[in-house]
Amino acid sequence: MGWEDFLDSIRDSRLQPQISTATVIRSVAVMFLSRLGSLHALEQSRPSRFWPRWLGRQMPSADTVGRVCALAEAEALRALHHQVETLTSQWMWATTLPKTRASTRTILQIGHGRWSIENQRFNELVNQWHTDHVYKHEPRAMLIFCLMAMVCLNVFMAFYRRNLKPALRKAATMPCIARRVAAELLGDMPTDPARAPPEN
Repeated sequence: MGWEDFLDSIRDSRLQPQISTATVIRSVAVMFLSRLGSLHALEQSRPSRFWPRWLGRQMPSADTVGRVCALAEAEALRALHHQVETLTSQWMWATTLPKTRASTRTILQIGHGRWSIENQRFNELVNQWHTDHVYKHEPRAMLIFCLMAMVCLNVFMAFYRRNLKPALRKAATMPCIARRVAAELLGDMPTDPARAPPEN
């Protein structure tokens, strides 16, 4: 299943929607990938010619995005992350390395280093992907926005680590690449709203 197929597979509880759930979820994905930081900032990007190409129509209003996310089903997003909820866990590290090559202390440092990476990602989600911002004050919407931020971070990290040449990764920081992605996604947006092209 591809990225677009996944986004389009998410459903909500509306019986006869005028605006598809896929349209809303794709809008939220762009909000996180371009690090806009709020539904208001997302709505300000409506004049961009990007939206009809990506959505097949104009972007819905910020109110609609929030309202539909409040009704969206989180199971598909959870499944993507392969989350298993447990109340308790026990950590063990196993290795085939002989003690002469890696002491117990070294193995523990490697294991704890993994936790450090996870903590850095959560820190990044809050500080650079705006997951600490409440986009819609409704529990399910908050969950949907948080899960979408995690999906977008994973997609961006896969792009950054597996698609970019090492020379480019060395020359530009991750936030710089993220700004370039945002500029590409929304680059044709007029800076002066008064000069925005008329809506069709």
